[in-house]
Amino acid sequence: PAASNNSRFLRLLSAVSGLRLGSFFSKLEMDGIGVILSPSPSLFPIWMDLPFVTTVHDFQERYFPAFFSFRERIRRRTMNRLIGRASRFLLCESSFVRGDLMRFAGVPDVKIRVVPAPPPKDLKPVDQEAQERVRKKFGLGQSFLYYPAQFWPHKNHERAMETLKLLEAEFPNLELVLSGAKKAHFEKAMVKARDLGIAEKVRYVGYVTYDELAALYQMSRALFMPSLFESISIPVYEAFSLGTAVCAARVTGIPDQVGDAAVLFDPLSVDDMVRALALILRDPKFASELAKKGRERLSSLTYESYGTRLLEVLAEAEAAK
Repeated sequence: PAASNNSRFLRLLSAVSGLRLGSFFSKLEMDGIGVILSPSPSLFPIWMDLPFVTTVHDFQERYFPAFFSFRERIRRRTMNRLIGRASRFLLCESSFVRGDLMRFAGVPDVKIRVVPAPPPKDLKPVDQEAQERVRKKFGLGQSFLYYPAQFWPHKNHERAMETLKLLEAEFPNLELVLSGAKKAHFEKAMVKARDLGIAEKVRYVGYVTYDELAALYQMSRALFMPSLFESISIPVYEAFSLGTAVCAARVTGIPDQVGDAAVLFDPLSVDDMVRALALILRDPKFASELAKKGRERLSSLTYESYGTRLLEVLAEAEAAK
């Protein structure tokens, strides 16, 4: 109880401090600052008396309310409404989120700019020797699917386990490698693997370095992305950049993101996931063709083009009245 009370007090103090800081900064003379870029929804820029642009990532709470507490649903809904009205422009990474901004937050289309971000610069291919070190470190076999995702409910890990089980008959040596924070559904996913009798084929490697991440992508047979909700998938771009075939859910913004450079499936259907993965696993040539298409699709998404587009939006926001 004492810890809980302290936590409530700190949250209240943080909120009040934010208001006071906002008031303080709004009184400062901010020479040379014409517009503010907020990388996620926040009320802080409102108090700074400057035009601002906000990035909105998704409205997942509208699609899967059970994954959020009532308090969090109200907070997200209120925040997005306020930010939608106060921001000069709204940034998002897909046309899917653009539609949700108009539908759920009442933002007019003229205020929305779709600007997808490229994968991290630090993610670069590693050589064969580095790959084998990673294979040895984590005890990985020669054939595995890779799924980098924190264990949130919408990441759909349990159906991923069921899919691996059904693939076992045709691909008996296939493993599933998982990385990311454990979160609330880690134990449920591991229990599922044990119940299915495939625990020894599921390898959880936790957090990994950029070099280890690159090696896992490069060694994998495919990126397996069964998530139920992604406004845009960074792992898809990471796989594209490293020449890895992509097999992903046909949901939200992913079809527009991948075009014809991936095999898509219904993430609620284990049979359909098996079908899609088998197309890649049975045909290495087809997997290579997918990887090539992914690289080509990513070729125009550079940090230079991303930076240029951001600067254009900020200049437009500063000039707008």
